[in-house]
Amino acid sequence: MKILKIRLKNINSLYNEWTIDFTHPEFISNSIFLITGQTGAGKSTILDAISLALYGKTPRLGKISRNNNELMSRNTNECFSEVTFETQKGLYKVLWFQKRTRELQPPQRELHDVKNNKIIETGINKVEEKVIELTGMTYDQFTRSILLAQGDFASFLKANYDERSAILEQITGTQIYSEISIMVYEKRKTEREQLGLIKKELEALRVLSPEEERDLIFQQNSYIMQEKICDEELAQLNERFNAKKKEKDLEIEIEQLERDLLDINQKLSDCEIKKLRLEKAKEARIIYPEYKELKSLEDSLQDISRSLENKEAKEKGLSKNLEDLKKRLEKIMQKMQKFAEKKEKIGPLINEARTIDLNIQSLSKQEEIYKKLINDASKKKREILSQIDLTKYKIESTKGRIREINKTLLENSHLEKLKDSLPELKSFIEMIKDLEERFLDIEKNLSSKGKEETKLTLDVQIEYEKLAQRTKEKEGLESEITSLQKDIESLLSYKDINEIKKEFDSKRTKKPYLEMCKSEKERLEKIDLDIKERDKEFESLKLEKERLEEERKQKEHEKKLVEEFLEANKKKFEEFSLLKNFERTREILEEGKPCPVCGSTHHPYKQRENILIDYSFIEKYNNNLENIEKLKNDILEISTKISLQENKLQNNFAQKERLLSAKNESLNKIQEIENKVNYHIDLAVLDIEIEKNDIEINNLASIIERYEVLENNINKKNKELVSLKEDINSLKEAINSKEQKLNIIKAEISNLQATKEELIDQKHSQENNISCILQKVGIETALSKELNILYLDLKKRYEEFLKVKEINIKYQLNLGNEEKNLEKLQFDLKDIEEEIRNYQEEFNKITSEIRNLKEKRYKTLRNYDPDLCEKRLREIRENLEKELQDSQIAFSNLEKDRSFLNGEIENIKKKKYDLEDLYKLKKSKFESLLRKHNFTDRTNFEESLLSDEEIALISKELEAKELEREVLNSKIFERKRKIEKIRELIGENSQTLEEINKDLEFQKEKLKNIRENIGMLKQKLTANNETKEQYNNLIQEIEMREKNLKKYDILYDLIGSSDGKKFRSFAQEITFDILIKHANRHLKRISDRYILTKDKKEKLCFSVIDNYQAGEIRSTKNLSGGESFIVSLALALGLSSMSSKNVRVDSLFLDEGFGTLDEETLETALDAISNLNQENKTIGIISHLTYIQERVPTQIRVIPKPGGKSIIVGPGVSRY
Repeated sequence: MKILKIRLKNINSLYNEWTIDFTHPEFISNSIFLITGQTGAGKSTILDAISLALYGKTPRLGKISRNNNELMSRNTNECFSEVTFETQKGLYKVLWFQKRTRELQPPQRELHDVKNNKIIETGINKVEEKVIELTGMTYDQFTRSILLAQGDFASFLKANYDERSAILEQITGTQIYSEISIMVYEKRKTEREQLGLIKKELEALRVLSPEEERDLIFQQNSYIMQEKICDEELAQLNERFNAKKKEKDLEIEIEQLERDLLDINQKLSDCEIKKLRLEKAKEARIIYPEYKELKSLEDSLQDISRSLENKEAKEKGLSKNLEDLKKRLEKIMQKMQKFAEKKEKIGPLINEARTIDLNIQSLSKQEEIYKKLINDASKKKREILSQIDLTKYKIESTKGRIREINKTLLENSHLEKLKDSLPELKSFIEMIKDLEERFLDIEKNLSSKGKEETKLTLDVQIEYEKLAQRTKEKEGLESEITSLQKDIESLLSYKDINEIKKEFDSKRTKKPYLEMCKSEKERLEKIDLDIKERDKEFESLKLEKERLEEERKQKEHEKKLVEEFLEANKKKFEEFSLLKNFERTREILEEGKPCPVCGSTHHPYKQRENILIDYSFIEKYNNNLENIEKLKNDILEISTKISLQENKLQNNFAQKERLLSAKNESLNKIQEIENKVNYHIDLAVLDIEIEKNDIEINNLASIIERYEVLENNINKKNKELVSLKEDINSLKEAINSKEQKLNIIKAEISNLQATKEELIDQKHSQENNISCILQKVGIETALSKELNILYLDLKKRYEEFLKVKEINIKYQLNLGNEEKNLEKLQFDLKDIEEEIRNYQEEFNKITSEIRNLKEKRYKTLRNYDPDLCEKRLREIRENLEKELQDSQIAFSNLEKDRSFLNGEIENIKKKKYDLEDLYKLKKSKFESLLRKHNFTDRTNFEESLLSDEEIALISKELEAKELEREVLNSKIFERKRKIEKIRELIGENSQTLEEINKDLEFQKEKLKNIRENIGMLKQKLTANNETKEQYNNLIQEIEMREKNLKKYDILYDLIGSSDGKKFRSFAQEITFDILIKHANRHLKRISDRYILTKDKKEKLCFSVIDNYQAGEIRSTKNLSGGESFIVSLALALGLSSMSSKNVRVDSLFLDEGFGTLDEETLETALDAISNLNQENKTIGIISHLTYIQERVPTQIRVIPKPGGKSIIVGPGVSRY
């Protein structure tokens, strides 16, 4: 397989569409190329795109689906990846793409045949299956063959056995062998446990005898007849009870309705007051416009009076403020004079204080310098004293340690003799060790042979027992087969089984057609109900539409009246609005001066005193303007509702049509079924016919099932009989073979006993030699302890004795050095003490001078800061000047405001007099209207006023109560009519409801007892049938499980283990050998120096044969960085060969961590990769290292840009 071209769009940081063409001439001339760029720029995204196009998933993110796509670039609506590749079967192009419209859409995939220009497959799973077929590689094989993970082999070389086994299992996928081994172990264990449980369950079952079963059936039939009679009596009683109860409920309901009627009549009487109030309110609405106009004039007068009072109060306040400002100006002038005098006195003192502060500051710096010098010297003195104490302690400690060491050397002086005796002692101990190993081997052989002898003896006895058992089982099986043949004849009643099966097939074929008819029957019933619902809904929608149309007509009429009023009064409203807008302007006009609006110097309206504006008319006109908009909105809303009702009516009609169509469809289906089964199906008795057919099917199925069980048992017993005969012959042959082996083992045990006694004598001789050596060096110790430990103990004691002698010499040298160091430290101490005394004298002089200056400073300006004092004086002067200026401006403004306010007060007083005259006229007219409409006074009129909502509410309340009275009368009449019908139905019956209820309860109790007895008997019979069936099933299951367990026992002996190690180790050893073979083939092409071989001592471990060192075998742990890389690369290529099987791989991508290699190792690694050119492979290296960039000329660079985006630059790269 070879990758020819990659085309991708909006994958991670690679925004927009990109193409990389590996057929470009530069890739052909240089088959090794580099994919480079900064970390995180998107180098690995190119590999993700290849994997995504081929298999729909990536090594880093797994499968990409509708719910999860972290590959798509942010803020984009689509992404895709397309790979053109070549195999031995042809040239193909595979595409993966996904879009986002608000949410992610399911991914789409296509596979194209490029040469024939046609689509081979579409669909996620079908494309993946076809890609696997064309490439010959699954996703896992592809990632191990094309995208080589060499880092796994680097860790493989350095790992121990367990880690190496786990890594090999992970890389090669051999974990299946562990799972199989564990599964075999678990299955065998489970099967054994299940078999034991089933046998216990079989022992616990109890089945009824045929006589007991017949008695129970007879009792059940008797109770069923009693139940039928009791049911009929109970139905009659229920009917009488329900009718009587309904009669009583209706009588109670009539009583309640009559009470409600009395209540509503009383409420209607109480509402007479509300009627009178409603009439009064309507009279009040007639003269309400005059009242509103009068009220408006009263409000205007109150507003003018309040405005006048406010203006007069404001004028008094302004006068008072002017007097206060005048006094304040005088006080500010006085303050400024006092400040000038104070400033002349303080100036010289501030200058003097500033000079003293500078002197103090200079001396304080000198004081700090000497203080630091004293502290540093004192610290150095403390350090010297500490070092002196430490040195004295070391000297005393060293002298004590020397005394202890000399004592130890004197006590162990005899250990010097061990120097020559240790080699001889080691030689004797090794000879004894060899004798002990030989002795243990003989012991193991004796034990093994003894066990083998015992086992064979026991096996021969067991085989004789098995032979007798098998002979007995053979006779039992022959008897069972005869019995089963008789059971079959009895079951079939001498009929042919083929006839019974034919009848069973006929009944079973008929069943689904009956079930289909039942389903269609239920569907027809549901459709009829739905049609009735649609009819009711149609009538309701029609009524609602008519109501809405009537309401729309009413609203349109109201709108027409309002529009007529607005059109008739439009001119009048505009005149009043214009007068109202210019009313305030007219008040400021003066004769002879131009108007600011029109420019005229003559103002006739200004001279007219009584220009009246009808404010109530303006308000009424504005209300109608608002009302017209509201009516338009209401009409639009009602029209919308009518449209909705029409849509609902159309939908209702369409739904009904669909239901009728569905009904006809169901009837046609039933007709088709009748034609197929060739007889008429009566829907009325369909359930009974289905039940009858099911019973016949169950009976026939039971006969066939029992026949098959018996037939299978006969076949199984015949097979077991043949097997038993074979076992009997095998047992006889096994007994003869094992008896011969037993005689051979007894002879071998006798020879081993003689050799064992000879070895014991040799061991005693060597132990005597060791005792002589120990006595020679003056060491008394028993030989009871292990000899190796004795040798190591003596060796250790001798080495410790030598170490103590060396330590003694070191301590002597250290003692002399510490004594010299002590003498030097004492001289340094005297020098530092003299230095501290000199610094202290200078410090004291400076401190005294600073104290004198501070006393003089306090007398001059106490502790005040001269700069702050000057700043404060400057601020006071500025504040006084600003305060004076602000007060003068305020005084001038207040005088202007008071003059303007006096003018406004005069204008308001004049306007008030005009309104008071108009108010008197309006009030007189309103009082005349009150008398005309029978209102005693204004208060009586205001109390009679009601809003439109209140009038509507009272009217609605009165109408509702009238309607409620009519409804109650109708309900009472209807209930009485129902009672008469019930009495006609039940006739004359003297029994009361309580008496009927007692009879009913008695009958229910009786029926309950009968049904309990039926249920109890049915439960016993059902339980017995289940027990019989369970008994037979358990027998069959035990036989099946015993057969199955025998298979698992064989498998367990071969490959089973609890940890999976048994089969896994075997499989891994084979895989390991294959891997070495493939790796050496690739290693030979890279370098002829090394050959990989299997380590003879450790499992799953490599060694390397170095041909440049005369074929020396080296451990992989001793390889340099470059050598490790070459071996790792060969292993990775070997794995690629294993994973790709018979598929040719012509494209490789190495994503190894080159950044961990030094320059020399990196050079070796690149030379090794260059040698792969001989195989005509296109190899891509992913790295950001500068050295690799210099070595590999053909490069694809991924360059990051702002905003998390990257671009691709290089040969064969193009952007769309």
